[in-house]
Amino acid sequence: MAGLNFASSADSTFVGLDGDESRAEAVIEGPDPESLEETGVTRDDSDRANELTFGRIAAHLGLTLEVRRDEAGLNLVLSRPT
Repeated sequence: MAGLNFASSADSTFVGLDGDESRAEAVIEGPDPESLEETGVTRDDSDRANELTFGRIAAHLGLTLEVRRDEAGLNLVLSRPT
């Protein structure tokens, strides 16, 4: 759900969702460089804002969040504590 919500805004595209009952990973592509330039926001700024936003949501739900960017896009990994 986080990936779909994120991809529907911020000039991003939902790439995929994978997981099981203990872990889910959403991959989001974007935002594109032109959008970043128009807003004066860097990709690092955007990634950090998403980490803070989804980190609070994850914590509220009792989950952990790992955020990383690779060639596929921004990866949001939500996990249940072990």
